[in-house]
Amino acid sequence: MAPIPALAAPGQTNSFRRVSIAEVGTVRLEVEQPGLENEIRIRVTDFAAHNWQKTNVTCQIFRLGDDRKESLIGNFALKQDRPGSDNYSGAFTWGQFFTHGEVAKVVYKSNGVKLPISTWYPFYYH
Repeated sequence: MAPIPALAAPGQTNSFRRVSIAEVGTVRLEVEQPGLENEIRIRVTDFAAHNWQKTNVTCQIFRLGDDRKESLIGNFALKQDRPGSDNYSGAFTWGQFFTHGEVAKVVYKSNGVKLPISTWYPFYYH
């Protein structure tokens, strides 16, 4: 599934908000860069994780090189937003800076779908 860029919902103050989204069945993965920071926010909605009473879920974060080869940055845990919720989230900051135009790939595997879902996010600093 290809990432879907989205703008902020009406009424939100940041009209330049960009979110990359992948959705399969009851699983939704969202990645965004808040402002001009060297950080990505990751949100997952996953009924299966909630159903299995998970208080956190894990995703993998990759850096895509100019040659489009992936290198694993690491595994990142997202915490359940509140007890009983289907929503998990976290903010990831890597020890190195992402450069303008560099692409991060986020992969999430749910017990509720057969294959992992992923989305890509290009960093912008202007």
